[in-house]
Amino acid sequence: MKVELSGRRIVIALLLLAVAVLVFYRLFPDSQTPAISEHRVVESTIRVNPLSVQDEASTHASIAVSPPPTSSETDDGITGQSNLDLERAQSLSVKMYGDEEFLHERYSFDPSERIFLLMEFHQLEAGKHYLSALWKAPNGRLINTSRHTISLTLPSRQYRSFFWLKLIKNGAITELITGDEYKGGINGRWSVEIHLDGIELVTQHFMINH
Repeated sequence: MKVELSGRRIVIALLLLAVAVLVFYRLFPDSQTPAISEHRVVESTIRVNPLSVQDEASTHASIAVSPPPTSSETDDGITGQSNLDLERAQSLSVKMYGDEEFLHERYSFDPSERIFLLMEFHQLEAGKHYLSALWKAPNGRLINTSRHTISLTLPSRQYRSFFWLKLIKNGAITELITGDEYKGGINGRWSVEIHLDGIELVTQHFMINH
């Protein structure tokens, strides 16, 4: 009889624990870490030097060196771009890729892929510069902020740097409870705000489809 009661208590305790986990994930979705990322600098078109990871982030973009328009769209009509600081935006080229070869631009990704954001600055002044990227989900929620400090002893005619993003999958138990393979709402039109020295240069959009 005691063994039977103990077994029932264990079953009840497990059920209560499962309900508590489900309630937590539904009430506090922001507590879930949605992605991991890394930052690197490309000092030339060939050599790639790794840098320490400041924190997490990723995304897509594309700005011309000639005076850019206020906004633009890619051929698919989905990913748009708006330039806030036009003078600085003219010296920045931002593109997105699906791999580290940086050969074919892409602005639509599967959540299982690693997403690369390549930024190329032209005529960057000597001294310290603070580069950051704010990644936002389709619902506008800030997912992560990536930061990197650029230190130049001499002016640089061309300085290339990139972030990459990899979304994190839920564990088997969490996926079973929530029904979601990935953490947070990931489907739809994402955006990333690129800042240099505290000034927002451009906001770029990209798609994640699952």
